Amino acid sequence: WLLALLILQRGEATYTHLAGSLWPGSADITEADQEAELASVRQSLTNLYKLLGQERFLKPTRSSVRRDLEGAEVDVSAFDEAMENGDLPALRRAITLYKGPLLPGCTGAWIASEREARQQQYVGALHRLPVDATASGD
Repeated sequence: WLLALLILQRGEATYTHLAGSLWPGSADITEADQEAELASVRQSLTNLYKLLGQERFLKPTRSSVRRDLEGAEVDVSAFDEAMENGDLPALRRAITLYKGPLLPGCTGAWIASEREARQQQYVGALHRLPVDATASGD
């Protein structure tokens, strides 16, 4: 889920944010437990670096990690770009890319708003496509 969370972040995510998203009760635990969670995030990032190649798209700093997806093909990012573009071909692409709820096996609170936003965008595109196509004579 850490990789998914990083992909959904635009720009940079602090280790504290990542730990808080993956372990939502972090605010109510001891400082030692928080340090253990941050260590878990760092270890998980190390595992991702080894698996994916650190230089590929994860750029760490002391307290955060920045993602750079240039050259990587990520369906949710392509969907987001198509929705941002918003023209008729982009809407068609977004509709084609959408395969159902985002990360259906994930039950973390952090995914709910992401999932809902894309689901609503998809439904909006389905409603807009025939209106735009009719207006353009398609």
